[in-house]
Amino acid sequence: MDLTASANIDMETLPRLFNFLKAKVSLNELEAEIKKDPTLLQDINVPTARKGTPLLYCTVSRSLTKAQLLLSHGADPNIPSTLTKYNYMVPITPIFIACGVGFLPLAIELVNHGATLVGKLENEIDDIPSIDLLGYAFYRMYRTGDPIPVIHWLFKETKARGQFDQLNLNLHIPGAIGKTLLGIAYHSKLWASAYILLKNGADPNQVDNDGWSPLHTACSNDNGPEALLLMLFGANDALRTTDDQSWMPPEKANAQTNNMVKNGAIYRRHLKKLGVTE
Repeated sequence: MDLTASANIDMETLPRLFNFLKAKVSLNELEAEIKKDPTLLQDINVPTARKGTPLLYCTVSRSLTKAQLLLSHGADPNIPSTLTKYNYMVPITPIFIACGVGFLPLAIELVNHGATLVGKLENEIDDIPSIDLLGYAFYRMYRTGDPIPVIHWLFKETKARGQFDQLNLNLHIPGAIGKTLLGIAYHSKLWASAYILLKNGADPNQVDNDGWSPLHTACSNDNGPEALLLMLFGANDALRTTDDQSWMPPEKANAQTNNMVKNGAIYRRHLKKLGVTE
């Protein structure tokens, strides 16, 4: 549907539904109004440029119970729309908003009603033509805290549906000088997210625009245990940065961290001989 045209639809029906959604009425009162006048729902899936679909509006308003009611009446969780009132200038679906703000109860409800976990958001972030749900949720949440609850849930759900391999674990985020999700996790000390990314296959040797890998970050900050973790998952301690210093991770580490890097290499070789892959 043309979103520009949809913003100018006949305002005789849809605004009534929006008015009930934004009004401070109880769920029982809203249900009673719908039962009294079923035509309130005739435009339940029609998007408008300013406020999106009714379901998108409930999502951005964090109204779980009203979103549940709309879903029970057939609201489609996969219809994208802009919400210019809330600065969502490109079409977005409810699952992206819910995961991007860490609203897991609604994300779960959306998936239970058919929301896709492997859609792409187009042109939302500069220099990234499209981004998946994992990258978007991480990008939106990492500055305010560890996004581990959303990441753990997303990995679990996509694996259960055979869709895990469609997630990009090694996405480079332009705003963080090209660091990967794992690189950002190490830079921001989001250790839970770092571990689950490594455990699920994130590449520890992906580098940013200056040639820094997560191991460079761990060693320069003397994060010994976290450097050891990277080594156990295959980090290369001989990678040199591409900046003017051209240094390898152990060269900036203190003695304790340096020992952990060396021990990590020894443990890794030993585990390989034993046939241990994880």
